[in-house]
Amino acid sequence: MASVKIPDFKITWNGKPTDNLKGHVSSIIFEDVEHGRSDNVEITFQDVQKNWAGSWYPQRGDRLKLELGYKNEALLDAGEFEIDEIDGKYPPNTLTVRGRSAFPTRAFFQKNTEAYGDTSLEQILGAIAAHHKLTPEFSGENVSLALVVQKRESDTEFLKRLAEKFGFIFKITQKKMIFYERKSIEQRAPVITLKQNTNNRISLRETSTSEAAKTKAAYFDWWEEKVVESTERSTEKPIAQDERRIYDRIENAGQSKRTAEAARRMSDYKRVVDTITVQDAQNLMLAGVTVKLEDFENFNGVYFVEAAKHVMNGTSHYETVLQVKRVRK
Repeated sequence: MASVKIPDFKITWNGKPTDNLKGHVSSIIFEDVEHGRSDNVEITFQDVQKNWAGSWYPQRGDRLKLELGYKNEALLDAGEFEIDEIDGKYPPNTLTVRGRSAFPTRAFFQKNTEAYGDTSLEQILGAIAAHHKLTPEFSGENVSLALVVQKRESDTEFLKRLAEKFGFIFKITQKKMIFYERKSIEQRAPVITLKQNTNNRISLRETSTSEAAKTKAAYFDWWEEKVVESTERSTEKPIAQDERRIYDRIENAGQSKRTAEAARRMSDYKRVVDTITVQDAQNLMLAGVTVKLEDFENFNGVYFVEAAKHVMNGTSHYETVLQVKRVRK
């Protein structure tokens, strides 16, 4: 008979261990997101004695480090977070703290209008990362840009838009701003193979929403005085023969091809999507990894984890919900 696994966690608060607080923790939710926004944590404390609302009351700006998993197993390092929201509820008396992995400042949310000329995707990432005192990390084929305008967007909104246009994933952590090519996902080795008849619950959905047989991007070649198009064909055998056209600022043939390819790939990844709820190897389950499904017939394949939500109720139950998209059959 298999032994019962007992959920476990560690919280370090402003650099100090807090093992004595374990009995006060009602729930932990850690959400790891791979594209476009920072990771988040939510911890709820029981407060029957009103300590948390009183002398133990935390401060916005406090930093906590979280690890979670099972006793006698390697814990998942969820990272470090800065508390930016505190929520009290009565009854029952609870206090919830919420934090982000990218430590928030007013500059993160400020809407900016800025023109970048004679630059590149990597240079823009570097300039914005330096402004926020973060380290840029760029992986993939760079894109040269004669002119690009940030139009009343926050820096994160602007970088997310550029990443999606040219086929990149944009991730932000407490120390880094990261760009890497979306197509590199398809070559990642799965961290685990999941089969039927296990403790995992798997829901998969095939859809034709947003699919197109062809994706076209075009630009006007001033030297040749003609419109030049780049066409990408779907690899997912769509039912409809619709054609998607991209209307955006495109400067040359290279940008045209990158833009069409990026839009086609994002559309193809939406063909088979949904959720996987796992209770095995959760210390490997982070956004950005891939998992392989076997014994699921037409749903077999390699799936990219866009987001992983780890939910722990005290020390009684722990599960991880993965938002996935199939990237390879």
